[in-house]
Amino acid sequence: MEVSSRKCFVSDCEGPLTINDNAYELSENFIPEGGELFSKLSKYDDVKSEILDLENYESGSTLKFILPFLKAYGCEDEDVENFSKKTLRFLPGARIVLEKIKKIFPSYIVSTSYRHYIKSLCDEVDFPFENTYCTEMSLDNLELSSEEKEELKEISREMIDLPEIKISENFDSMEDLPEDSREAVKKIDFLMNDRISNFQSSKFIENVNPVGGQEKAKAIEEISRNQDIPISNFIYFGDSITDVEAFRLVKERGGVAVSFNGNSFAVKNSDIILGSENAEIIFLISSYFKERDREELLNIVKDLEENIQDIEFLSEKGGDFYRENPPYIELSETDRFQKAVNKSMKIREKVRGKNIGELGWKKRYIQK
Repeated sequence: MEVSSRKCFVSDCEGPLTINDNAYELSENFIPEGGELFSKLSKYDDVKSEILDLENYESGSTLKFILPFLKAYGCEDEDVENFSKKTLRFLPGARIVLEKIKKIFPSYIVSTSYRHYIKSLCDEVDFPFENTYCTEMSLDNLELSSEEKEELKEISREMIDLPEIKISENFDSMEDLPEDSREAVKKIDFLMNDRISNFQSSKFIENVNPVGGQEKAKAIEEISRNQDIPISNFIYFGDSITDVEAFRLVKERGGVAVSFNGNSFAVKNSDIILGSENAEIIFLISSYFKERDREELLNIVKDLEENIQDIEFLSEKGGDFYRENPPYIELSETDRFQKAVNKSMKIREKVRGKNIGELGWKKRYIQK
């Protein structure tokens, strides 16, 4: 049938399209040592979602945990909007991808990022905002007393002073974590569940629903229904732990999951591992998929692993950049997992910077 032959393109935003980590950058800008605070909460989030695998816990919850601290230090919606517009940074080639991709596919962005940031991106490149899913929140709706602001500032300092939470892909339980990491997780549990839970901001946190983990999978199912396109005809690009559930859904239904400059969680759960300092390769892979099914595309990728520099697209469209900086591409295979993580993370950190690149996976766990 005609409907079943249609394909759909879906991508995360931060990573495949932009090099920002907007929430991290907001924290770093508005909160003293806010980058460190965000990193601690991000590792805590990873432990809860991936190592403990708690039922009904959504990866990406860092984006709601950080909000009361932003508010305590005076950040409002207008500040988030202005900061997002001012700091928006596209991966080279991403503007071209978004311009071209919407001409050949129903195209969507499914992102954990705040609405303010995604709206800024859509305005900048004329991408339809109605074709996006993102985290809705309004700091203007959170009212804090002066006492609560001071307590939140004190809690932020306590969290910042905690030991680093060290995690690895091979950890399956709290017992696998180093002792000081376990204590740090327990301390954040106490601060979040015993202290902040008594604050006005606790109700605000509960009403924020980050579009990460299972919410991304739900978004794909909704897009599939609305477009009347089976998920087997979806190609999805992501780069982090918040994309894992979307990856798994797309793979299970026969679509294609692509890790683009991904961390270990993305690499492990993808069909294709793709790394590049230029996003135009995203359009190339997607355009191959337009006329082919999953297995045909995977066979093409297998051929490309050894001949990536010979692709006509690279010489014609990428010019000297791709000749000197060829993309990294291969199928996701368990026996080459660590090698794939190393290569993907190397490009990830080069493109996005060390602090942002390491969120979700610490460099100490990458084999040299």
